[in-house]
Amino acid sequence: MRKWSWTHKWSSIICTLFMLMLCITGLPLIFHEQIDDLQHDQVEAAVVPEGTPPASLDRVVASAVAAMPGQVPHFLIWDRDDPNAMLVSVGRSIDANPDDNRIVRIDAHTGAYLDAPDVTGRFTSIMLKLHTDMFAGLPGKLFLGLMGILFCVAVVSGIAVYAPPMQAKIRRLSCRASARGPLAPPKPRTLPAASKSRGTGVRHDTFRLHG
Repeated sequence: MRKWSWTHKWSSIICTLFMLMLCITGLPLIFHEQIDDLQHDQVEAAVVPEGTPPASLDRVVASAVAAMPGQVPHFLIWDRDDPNAMLVSVGRSIDANPDDNRIVRIDAHTGAYLDAPDVTGRFTSIMLKLHTDMFAGLPGKLFLGLMGILFCVAVVSGIAVYAPPMQAKIRRLSCRASARGPLAPPKPRTLPAASKSRGTGVRHDTFRLHG
């Protein structure tokens, strides 16, 4: 039991710090779109009639490459929350790290260049990096995975530490309740008899008002 207690104590202390960090950094990410809209402006796509066909992918890629000379397209991204714009992820070379890519927004119908926001310095981007790898890349992700394992160890060791005394407490309460026997039914309350008025036979309560 002492080993279980030591394991529960230190696994809880260590993993709780990083679990708290994940909670704090994860909460703003739930509202990242609203936060970005409040903090940063973006060029809106052109208003087109309903049913207008989208621009060809070749035109979208060509507009992104023309706006970012020397960059190579890596990915095409469709944003379900912004269907009038397409995102093109471009990098310095085809073998460049995608984490260093730049996002280019292109009008999905006209194929025109909209903007290329630098999201690396945004508040939500910083929170995302802290939440996923703590700015440490793959080692940071593995470390956070280890904290998740420690959290599971803390849960299992906590059950091993606290389950026996809780079971003993429940047994004591059960024995105490059985020793007392069944609970007696509550005694009925008797209300004072109401006075009967003369002549009318109507029952009423009499109240005396003091001046």
